[in-house]
Amino acid sequence: MVNDLFAPAPDPDRPQPYDTVYLHAGNRFGVDPQTPLVIADDHPDQDLYELTHQDHHPAYWDWAAIVEASDIATVVRITDGAARRWSPTP
Repeated sequence: MVNDLFAPAPDPDRPQPYDTVYLHAGNRFGVDPQTPLVIADDHPDQDLYELTHQDHHPAYWDWAAIVEASDIATVVRITDGAARRWSPTP
């Protein structure tokens, strides 16, 4: 029997759902590198991330993308009133 109650904590240096991300300039999706996107879901076994626009963006319901860590230029995570900003290492 497997006990899933105590799953391992996620790697703090890996992008996670709800993090805000910015893609590299010239990305294949044509997204401006200044446009904040949100990680909606991740697939750690494949190192893939599902991105959406933030909920106040006009294309929020109309656009999503699957990216690799190498597509992400910057990750921003806000927790308990603190913000952390870094570039992921693929």
